[in-house]
Amino acid sequence: GTSKNPCLTFEAIFFADTRPEGMPLALAKYSFNAAKLRFCCLVSCQRHPFGRKNLRFKFSKWVFRSTLNLLYTVFLSTFISLHPFHVSICDIEHNSESKALQISQRIFIDDLEAGLKAFHNLEMVDTYKPKNAHKLDSLMEAYFAKKLFISVDGSAKVFKYLGSELEGDARWAYLEVEGISSFKEVEVSNLILLEAFDDQENIVHFKANGKLRSYRLNKNEKAVTFQYE
Repeated sequence: GTSKNPCLTFEAIFFADTRPEGMPLALAKYSFNAAKLRFCCLVSCQRHPFGRKNLRFKFSKWVFRSTLNLLYTVFLSTFISLHPFHVSICDIEHNSESKALQISQRIFIDDLEAGLKAFHNLEMVDTYKPKNAHKLDSLMEAYFAKKLFISVDGSAKVFKYLGSELEGDARWAYLEVEGISSFKEVEVSNLILLEAFDDQENIVHFKANGKLRSYRLNKNEKAVTFQYE
């Protein structure tokens, strides 16, 4: 990207459901159960834009425990008052055969619910098992249209919303920008949930010409430009 923040080579969302040695039980219950604390750590779980998983890394037990203890130490030294860490993942891949940018956006269902309720001024939105899946998709489509922007070589593009699916406690949304055969640069502006959470971070993975680049966006830096010669 063109910004000064360091590019992230690998990013993933790592869910901890066991208490690291030395962590008070009350703190563990708050962090992992009530607040659903999310940790960012090394190693990326990339996903095909249309639901097919490409690669997942498995940690050995000692790496798992070491990672938890490290994250626990860093987190407590950084934050005095506990609060959940909010993050989403946006995978974008250029498909040269179909001449399209294929987009997969992953959001935790509770975060998505909060964003949709505020955006549409609704009292209730079921993002887990909605009775009307088409209605949920229409709400998500309208939300993304105002929160996710893509510009190719200086020209703003309109994406097509394809649908969504549930995976664990998160929901994947699939979008596509058609008619993209080649480009020199793509600007991605991801404002998803920035209005809902002050600590919201949106990680963007962009893959084109066999090269994967990643970046972290937040309320202070809302857009990134990926350049390909």
